[in-house]
Amino acid sequence: MKRNETALTTVHNPSNIIGQKGLKEIGQVTSGERGILVTACCFVNTTGNSVAPFLIVPRVHFKDRIITGALPGTAVGAKKTGCVNSEVFMDILKHLHGFVKSTPESPILLIIDNHQSHISISSLEFCESNGIMLLSLPPHTSGKLQPLDKTVYKSFKSNFNIACNDWMDMNPGKTITIYEISGLLGIAYPKSFMPTNIINGFRSTGIWPLNRNIFSDEDFLSSSVTDRPLENALPLEELPQLLAQRSPVPSTSRQSLIHRTPEHSPRHSPPPDRRKLDKRTEKKRSQILTDTPIKDQIIEETKLSKAKSVKRNVLKGKKKQILSKRIKEDTSESEEESMSIADSDAIVEAFSNVELDPDLDKLGIGEYVLIKEGRTKEHDIMSVGKILTKNELEISVQYIRRLFQSFKFVETQEEYLFETSKVLAKLPKPKPSGGKARRSEML
Repeated sequence: MKRNETALTTVHNPSNIIGQKGLKEIGQVTSGERGILVTACCFVNTTGNSVAPFLIVPRVHFKDRIITGALPGTAVGAKKTGCVNSEVFMDILKHLHGFVKSTPESPILLIIDNHQSHISISSLEFCESNGIMLLSLPPHTSGKLQPLDKTVYKSFKSNFNIACNDWMDMNPGKTITIYEISGLLGIAYPKSFMPTNIINGFRSTGIWPLNRNIFSDEDFLSSSVTDRPLENALPLEELPQLLAQRSPVPSTSRQSLIHRTPEHSPRHSPPPDRRKLDKRTEKKRSQILTDTPIKDQIIEETKLSKAKSVKRNVLKGKKKQILSKRIKEDTSESEEESMSIADSDAIVEAFSNVELDPDLDKLGIGEYVLIKEGRTKEHDIMSVGKILTKNELEISVQYIRRLFQSFKFVETQEEYLFETSKVLAKLPKPKPSGGKARRSEML
């Protein structure tokens, strides 16, 4: 079996239009400028048969109307991103197993690409228990080793665009949404996933019949761009000296001055070794993921990465806690300053009967006074306190803080000393603000 996915969009690519010669403007209607992607996972085998596709729609919850008009047996999974991840891949494997009915005694070989979403502990355990052998392809080889990409998906996209054009002609003024994608896919799928196309796809990739020499040297030329530096490559600094030593050649001569292959050209020298630039990137290769040694290695790497992520999240959580604690401390200090730096008008509004310039000899213990602590550039700094002790020079008061966005006061346990000259007014004794237990301290 071979599995691969492709993207279907609600904004299709219109096909070629035939128009009268000489016309400069010929248009075709499409749904919009930007569409919504729906991922379709398809399965084929070497005999030319296929399994009903599995669609992944960018939705949080599944609705029945999404599957309207789809092929019999088509399954739909709702995911917010609309892409394949480890959870969706488990649903895809269950969907496939429902058709092939594989067992450990009668296993199947499933060829997949080397994406990280296909490598998870749950998927490997499911495949091992249900007789599915996972074979991953080398990275960056889908264009050469994927039978669906070679012979099926091109005609499938063409037939899908034709179906979208027909739908737009039959429904003028409407646009294609994700609720029409499954029906349009049901029209294009049988026309493209024909046994001839599928068998030719496996034959062109050399998978079946097995052909190790299906690819020639020309197919590997693109890898020369990322080859390692050659030891005998000519440095760029030696080029002027070599040009100065050459003999003059007539302009009509076709003789090459320097015979050098493209690999030895100083202007096209290969890039440096990528392994030295990024040590975290490991070279991947084709391997059987359900094989015991490889499976055990994947499980250990997964557990290690999870442990690192948990540790990273714990450190982030601790940093956030420390930062939030600092912010709370800073805000509490600023609130206390804003409460103590309340202007005299707001405090006088809270107490209507205020005796200015009181007689200090008549002030007793337990009475409330208005104290001027200092002055800023804009206003005076005043506080309200309850007298605890006093003498001729100093008084000891207990602060009463003004609550944020209100004119109610709460007695605190702080005790401060002030000069008697700082007392500006005698305030009436406040009354309790409420009868509930949690507001018993509020005045």
